[in-house]
Amino acid sequence: MFKTKDYYTDLFQVSETQLERLVEEGLERGGNYCDLYFENTVFNNLFLRDGIVSSGGSHIDYGIGIRVLEGEKTGYAYSESTDAASMSDAARAAAAIAGGKKGYLHVAEGLDGGKRRVLCAIYGKTPQHDIRQGAESLQGDAHASMAEQ
Repeated sequence: MFKTKDYYTDLFQVSETQLERLVEEGLERGGNYCDLYFENTVFNNLFLRDGIVSSGGSHIDYGIGIRVLEGEKTGYAYSESTDAASMSDAARAAAAIAGGKKGYLHVAEGLDGGKRRVLCAIYGKTPQHDIRQGAESLQGDAHASMAEQ
């Protein structure tokens, strides 16, 4: 069942302007095509043992997937958050992957305001490329910026 456009923009807390900007970010490295996939799926289950509920659970898949095509190359990134920064990170990551930059993509993650966020993505020449220094530097900059406020 399809709902109105406003239903979906409210559900995912996005505006049409943000959606346009995400597509622009996805294409800014030369991509030919960019699509956005929003997901909000709820799974509920109950387990019965001898006719009695023994356990139950609920699971929510919520977020955005961004796919960028550049020729025959495809880049895809996903964010479990639809805040502007997380969606922008995903769009830029998908664009970089589709751009086919040689090397390995290394990602350092951390917590930002209680949410898991990508703090640093570096292309290295080998899979063993150490990004701890870059991530620590980035975190140090963030802490210094917060201390100044």
